[in-house]
Amino acid sequence: MGGKKHPSNSSITEEMDTRIASASFLLSILFFSGAIVSADFDFFYYVLMWPGAYCKKEGCCLPTTGKPELDFFIEGMYPAKNSGEFVSKCDITTKFYVNEVADMISGMYAYWPNITCPSNNGLSSWKNLWEPYGNCMGLTEKEYFGGALQLRSTVNLLSNLGRADMVPNDNDYDSSLIYAAINDAVGGKTAMRCVETSWWWFWSKSQLSEVWFCVDKSGSTIINCPTYPKFTCGDKVTFGKFTYDMMKDTSESFNPIQMPTSLSE
Repeated sequence: MGGKKHPSNSSITEEMDTRIASASFLLSILFFSGAIVSADFDFFYYVLMWPGAYCKKEGCCLPTTGKPELDFFIEGMYPAKNSGEFVSKCDITTKFYVNEVADMISGMYAYWPNITCPSNNGLSSWKNLWEPYGNCMGLTEKEYFGGALQLRSTVNLLSNLGRADMVPNDNDYDSSLIYAAINDAVGGKTAMRCVETSWWWFWSKSQLSEVWFCVDKSGSTIINCPTYPKFTCGDKVTFGKFTYDMMKDTSESFNPIQMPTSLSE
């Protein structure tokens, strides 16, 4: 009887090469389509910052991209578990590509700038949010940044505080009244973070710095948070002014960072 015919070594090698090539092709499709595997998280923190407090405490600079809006800025969106633990670094191979947010760049410049000194274009701060946090949420880059911009517009915090006669003017407000006005505006329980800022060499004030919200996993609905980081604000809180005069222009001394601008680079 004839023996069973075994494939040659060259046939085995060709088959293995074909399988490897197919697997690589599928992985490339997943990568370039922006598909992200969602991590195990329960909600995300959505944080708005009041730039007046930052400028008063740290000093600030005009972005190289021009004047931002005199409004609350987006600080970030952070996936978290019900315990309050942040979820991060789900995929260390995920990179930030600025061309993915090209169609919303004017909104990013207006409401998500970086006003640290020296002057910069904001790319580094977006990159430092997306790579450790954004890719954990099961969203594409466009969905992450676009959703954050939409939430800021929906909350419209500065206008809602104005309707409650709370405007940035360096006056002191009862912190409980600010807190109530914010909660009424968004229909959910929020948290405020304050910082101590010097007004005279012997005097400091508790100034509204950040407002924290919790949003469901879909990214569309503000919810009551399971827990918040522990923040302390005084009984009286200053809602300080934010003007263009507060921002220094140091753009001539700034050396822009380099990063990939397309998926092919």
